[in-house]
Amino acid sequence: MQPYIPKPKLLLVDDDRANHIMIKEILEATGIIFLDAFSCQEGALLFQRHSKDIGLVVIDIILPDGDGVSLVKQLHRINPFVPAIEISAIEPALLSQKCKGSGFNAYLSKPFDLDVFKGIIFSYMSSSVSILKEY
Repeated sequence: MQPYIPKPKLLLVDDDRANHIMIKEILEATGIIFLDAFSCQEGALLFQRHSKDIGLVVIDIILPDGDGVSLVKQLHRINPFVPAIEISAIEPALLSQKCKGSGFNAYLSKPFDLDVFKGIIFSYMSSSVSILKEY
């Protein structure tokens, strides 16, 4: 009998409620479990509570109580293996500069192509099962 491996969860940290609704609709159709936070503080608390189950973090770069770069560094102190995707409405070239060397695995500029977003999410979520086994 194989041990139970929890299905990875996705944590979204973004203060834009419209993005939460859109991403939730995308993820509900796929069966991906979705946790959402609207600030750095909420995101950090949810991550602490569920760090062993979270397989991917999607973070906006500009949040009401901080920034995504600082938050991803904080989350990686808890679990350095969890992949992180940066999303933002700032110019793609500037977003690329901010994300370079900051701990993010990928970034997307808003508004993003839904098929590209789904592809990136599925790619990281499918590899997260093995990451959760090791963590």
